Amino acid sequence: MVQFLKFTLAGLFALMLFVGALFFLVVGVLSVFAKDPYVVEDNSVLVFDMTVNLSDAPPSSDFGDFIEEAMGLGRIRTHGLREVVDAIAAAAEDDRIGSIFLHGEFVPFEYGSGYAALLEVRQALERFQETGKPVIAHLKSPRIRDYYLASVADSVVVDPYGIVALGGMASQQVFLGEALEKLGVGIQVARAGDYKSAVEPFTRDGMSEENREQTRELLEDLWAGILAPVGASRGIELNRLRQLTDTHGWFSAEDAVEHGLADRVGYFDEVQAMLAKTHGLDDFRDVPQADLKSYIAEIGGPARRHGRGAGKLAVVYMEGNIVDGKGGMSDVGGDRFAREMRQLRRDDDVGAVVVRVNSPGGSVAASEVILREVSLTREHKPVVVSFGSVAASGGYWIATGADRVFAQPNTITGSIGVWGLVPNIEGLSENLGIGWETVKTSPFADLMSLTRPKSDEEMEIIQGFVEQIYDDFIDRVARGRDLDRDAVADLAGGRVWSGARALDLGLVDEIGGISQAISAAAEMGELGDRWTLYEYPAARGVSEMLAELFADRPPVLEKKLRTLPVWQELRTLESLNDPRATYARMPFNLYLD
Repeated sequence: MVQFLKFTLAGLFALMLFVGALFFLVVGVLSVFAKDPYVVEDNSVLVFDMTVNLSDAPPSSDFGDFIEEAMGLGRIRTHGLREVVDAIAAAAEDDRIGSIFLHGEFVPFEYGSGYAALLEVRQALERFQETGKPVIAHLKSPRIRDYYLASVADSVVVDPYGIVALGGMASQQVFLGEALEKLGVGIQVARAGDYKSAVEPFTRDGMSEENREQTRELLEDLWAGILAPVGASRGIELNRLRQLTDTHGWFSAEDAVEHGLADRVGYFDEVQAMLAKTHGLDDFRDVPQADLKSYIAEIGGPARRHGRGAGKLAVVYMEGNIVDGKGGMSDVGGDRFAREMRQLRRDDDVGAVVVRVNSPGGSVAASEVILREVSLTREHKPVVVSFGSVAASGGYWIATGADRVFAQPNTITGSIGVWGLVPNIEGLSENLGIGWETVKTSPFADLMSLTRPKSDEEMEIIQGFVEQIYDDFIDRVARGRDLDRDAVADLAGGRVWSGARALDLGLVDEIGGISQAISAAAEMGELGDRWTLYEYPAARGVSEMLAELFADRPPVLEKKLRTLPVWQELRTLESLNDPRATYARMPFNLYLD
């Protein structure tokens, strides 16, 4: 009887969940069809609320956003890079749009809102200004990435109680070596490359000198790439701007105006009044507004704006850690990505492929699976690789099979090196009173066991894997980039470089963003002036979104923790699933403002 009641109640509960899900599904569908078509009015201001995560890949679903907001689950709003850039380009030619209004602060998540992506948006805003239409920005407490974009505006207004944070770039790296030792977790490593410091967070309590050197030089390159365009937009000589940031760093609203970083101090309503005057009106309520998301939908999105010819150009997004197998929603699964490339290779209608990389790398096995498909595709049609904010190690590995490689000056790339990490829980097991016994037929039968440390002979085997793969990595770069092998060995060692340095070293072909890469691919594929652009992976269906929606979701506290560096390091450790425990991954997680 008890069992009967238990199963009955469980069935009723499941039915309630199903009915609830169905209700939200019906409401969502009806709300979509019930809306009047969005129409942009004449003399509108295009409002860009920067309180979003700017991802390289386009958002997977507006419907998913609606459902999650309706159920109070919370979601970071996301805009795809290309849809934002294309919307700004469309607004420049659209007689209905009279200006652009920027406000808010970015919400970086995973590998989104990186500086290479922001550079592309910044350049799009500059082209918008060339038409004579103004860009106005209102900032409350902008961090570097917010000010970097907003400084391009014709008029920058800072809230009276706002602070402009422009004190330079810093990377705080987390070291868990001592903590893991206290927990009884042992870490043994093998690596090739003095600068391949990706193992340091798990083995040390501080930075090596090589790691400190490469981090400092990379930050200086990135910082110089921020100061130069900011100084040009604000009319501040570069040396003076550097002196200001070195001596002040954090500016009150009044100080920002005094030093030329902003044009005036003002509340939000005062900026609205300014916008009204710009549009020849007395009251901002009379100014038609077009929010960016609605405008993107109204113009049809980037994939539908790049021509409608018979030829197809495919853009494939590779964003996140590279992992073996299919991977999860926020990872690049080697098998899943390779299948996508294989289908495009076999599709005779696809004339060219652009691979957009925004990844620090990861599993060597998965990177090689992807590279193989990139190389095979190149035999049939042009393959152009476009680097986003991060394209390092395994993210660079796959680019060695491309016809051309584009990077932004502030792309983080290179990191040609390999490492292996083998943890064991012997000490933890002893502390918990857990014992392990193994029976085996051969000395190396349990080589990858986590229950004990590895012997010297076993570590020699793993070190051999690492050195062999490192040699292969150098060979692939030398062959793919047509460089002398000794020269590649000199610039490798796991060291990271900025995109500008990578161009000088011959690691990339051109400086440019995804738009330039797409244009180059269309030209190389001889697609002419009319072709259709498709983006992959394709948007998820309703069933996939509902499955994700009702999967186990982390509590609010866990969501907050996911933004902390220590969580990211543990997340990195979780993603290490290469079958040979060898990885081509960036030497550190770079946490930038």
